[in-house]
Amino acid sequence: LPHCHPMVLHEAKVHEKAEMVMTSQREINTKSVEEPLPADYFTKLNDAEKAEKAKQARELASASMPKGVAYFTAKAEEDKARKRAEFEQGHGNNMSVATSYFNKLALKKEEGSLSAPEEKMPVAIQKFSKENFEKREKQKAEIQAMKESKPEMSKGQAYFTNQWRDQKEAQKAENEAMKENPPASSVANAYFAKKESQRKLEIEKIKNQPAPPASVATQYFNKMAADEKRRVEEAAKSRGGSKCVATQHFDKQREEEQRKKKEQLEELKNNPPSMPPGVAHFTSKRQG
Repeated sequence: LPHCHPMVLHEAKVHEKAEMVMTSQREINTKSVEEPLPADYFTKLNDAEKAEKAKQARELASASMPKGVAYFTAKAEEDKARKRAEFEQGHGNNMSVATSYFNKLALKKEEGSLSAPEEKMPVAIQKFSKENFEKREKQKAEIQAMKESKPEMSKGQAYFTNQWRDQKEAQKAENEAMKENPPASSVANAYFAKKESQRKLEIEKIKNQPAPPASVATQYFNKMAADEKRRVEEAAKSRGGSKCVATQHFDKQREEEQRKKKEQLEELKNNPPSMPPGVAHFTSKRQG
């Protein structure tokens, strides 16, 4: 309408807008309005799913459980239920009025006979939660379908997969054959194994042999020391255990020498002597 009057153009736009509004209202009226779901609807669905998985796990465990373990497990559950019933029956008369009232109220809530007004889920939360739940259920169904019927591999993937499996089986068979019939060792390995066994035998032989005899001079001085020790012991016994003046003198002299040596060692530890310049240079260089 390029050459129409402005009023005619305005009326046409108003009419077109009214048509659009009426069309939108008809579409809204034709759509079915979803009823609001309870606020804990999806929570209960997840709890039911977890309970089903736990039940399957218990059934699987019960199938592989020994008879004795299964018997005592069932017996423990029965005893627990029986003790709870006995406790409730035995303490019913001794409870106060308030305790009995709140106990009955808790039991009714557990049984579901007493329920508070159900809280409804907001529309926006319900919309997006439902879409997310349906998307997750669809993914679970697709994964389960893939588990039950695996998709066919492409030609290249199947080729390399089969090649890898063949290599793995061949390597496994080769390892088993080597375990049953180990290959003969090489000449070098056999030579060094023989040398090692001979060395071990020689070490054992030396261990079992008696100590070599001492030289004549060693035997002479050992005999002199033993005789001197024996004479000193006999002299001490003859005097009733008291040492002579000479023995006491030499014992004192020996103790004095040992004390002086000990003091010299302590002094060297506390004040070590200075090293020559060359030794100090190479020592510091090695430490650095």
